[in-house]
Parts: sequence; structure tokens; C-alpha cells
Amino acid sequence: MFWRTGRASYDPAVTEILHITERSLWDAARERGTYDMSTRGRTLAGEGFVHCSTRRQLPAVAEALYDDVDPETLVVLIIDGDRLTAPVRYEAPTPGDERFPHVYGPIPVDAVVRVEPWVDWQAEVPERYSVATVYPDMWVDPDDDPREGGPTLGDERTTLLEYLRDQRLTFEMKCDGLDAEQMARRSVPPSTMSLLGLVRHLAAVEHSWFRRVMDGQDIPRLYRSEIDRDLDFNGAVADPAVVDDAWRTWRAEMAFTDEWIANAPDLGVTDPTGEDSLREVVVHLIREYARHCGHADLLRERIDGRTGQ
Repeated sequence: MFWRTGRASYDPAVTEILHITERSLWDAARERGTYDMSTRGRTLAGEGFVHCSTRRQLPAVAEALYDDVDPETLVVLIIDGDRLTAPVRYEAPTPGDERFPHVYGPIPVDAVVRVEPWVDWQAEVPERYSVATVYPDMWVDPDDDPREGGPTLGDERTTLLEYLRDQRLTFEMKCDGLDAEQMARRSVPPSTMSLLGLVRHLAAVEHSWFRRVMDGQDIPRLYRSEIDRDLDFNGAVADPAVVDDAWRTWRAEMAFTDEWIANAPDLGVTDPTGEDSLREVVVHLIREYARHCGHADLLRERIDGRTGQ
């Protein structure tokens, strides 16, 4: 018996649910047009619903159900909740336990938007390495570091802009030398974050703060839609054209930001509503980059093992 909590319907806040199964069962479902297994050894007809999970929950579920099964025979179904015709209920095995998504009906094949081999979730851990020789804990040697040689002992504006420049360059360096597949790789599952997603996200951050807020332009947000607020990450696919677009957009938004700041009389200038000052927005931008540079550290190290500040 499972204890139901919350609405007995699909929760729009969660657009992606996952189900691990045997590849042969998924192949058979594709022939029929619907998937109707509940979990390992149990059918939808017998159980009443299909056991699913979130990305965070999936590794533990897989270990509990398929620890004795060859990983090569397993796949993960990525299900778009908006395409389901059956209700999804979030239920716990006993009161107070963690809730899991359960689909109360067959899953249409076209609701499965992606199929990931389970072995991809168990990729080998790369060896850690650094290309720096002078200071091994750095990304590159000082002579090759574009962050070196910036202004020192400057006024407030100069200091803030130098910190922003440093964080931008650090982030860009973390992506150096990667192909489209590596840029789009979600290398620290269950997170949906990727380096490509971060390029798109940071472009959107600069666009939102300086075009929409400080400049007062009435324009849509970048990489976002009414049905997908996380399109910056969810749309970061391994396509060279998508990668090129992300870098081009990021550089265009940085150029707009830099020009806006250069033309501002002082850091106290505000947006058209008077709610945000340029000083606050620049500090926020530095914080945003610094936070995501930390994410980039882990993403890059998990992709090919390269380390360094």
C-alpha cells in the first residue's frame, strides 16, 4: 500500500520523471505503442501503476531493483509529464517516507522523450590532471593566463569590473578544448546542469539584468518559455550549432553589459523603476559567475579530469 499526499494529478512543477527498465521490455513497448510494466517483474495490470522516480531518486532505485542485472541490458526512460494521459500521483510507501511519482495508466511511447543507457550513468571516473607546471593547482601557467595583468588599486568601479572580468574568463577557460558532446554532457547526475547549459544560463542572466532591468527593454527572456522555465539547461543539446549559438549570444550580452556600464555616469545610477542600482547589479553578476564557476569546476573535472583554479 502507498500513502497518497498532495494532489492526485500531475504536478506541473515537475516536468520530467524517470523509469528504469530492461531494454527488451522497452523495445516491445515501442512495437505496441505503450509501456505497461510497473517495475521489475510486475505489470501495470497487477500493480495498478508504473513506478517512477526523479533524477535524484533513480540511482538508489536502480541499486535496489537491478543490482544483480547486467547494466548493459538496462535503459532509463525520460518521460515528459505533459504528454501523459494518465494521472501522476506522488506517493510514499509509508507515511512520512519520501514520495515517488506513480503513473496510473500506460505510458504512451511518444511521452518518452529520451532513452538513456543505464551504463551512461555509470561512466568511468576520469583521472585528475593539470596542465599547469609552475603552480599545479592553477588552470594554466601565469604566462598563459589571460586573467593576469589586470588593474590593481583601482577605484570602486575599476575593482568591480576587474572582478567581473576575472570570473567571466575563469568560466570560459573551464570550457576550453571541449567538443559539443562534452559541453552538453550532464556529467554530475542527477543534476541537469551542463557547461553548455551554464553558457546559455549566464547569457540569459546578463541579458535579463542589463537589457530588461537596467535598460528597461520590454523583451522576452532568453532561453525560457512558458512551458519550460529551465530551457537554458534543458535545451543544451550536443549540437555544434547550439554550442556556437550559445557562445555567440553570451559574447553579445557581455558586450551590451560592458557598454552599458561604460556609459553610466556612476555606480549609483538606477534602473527606470528606481529599484535596482548599477552597483547592486554588478555585484550580483559577480556573485552569479563565482557561484557557477564552482559548478563548472566539478562539471569539467567529471568530464575529462582536468583541474585547476
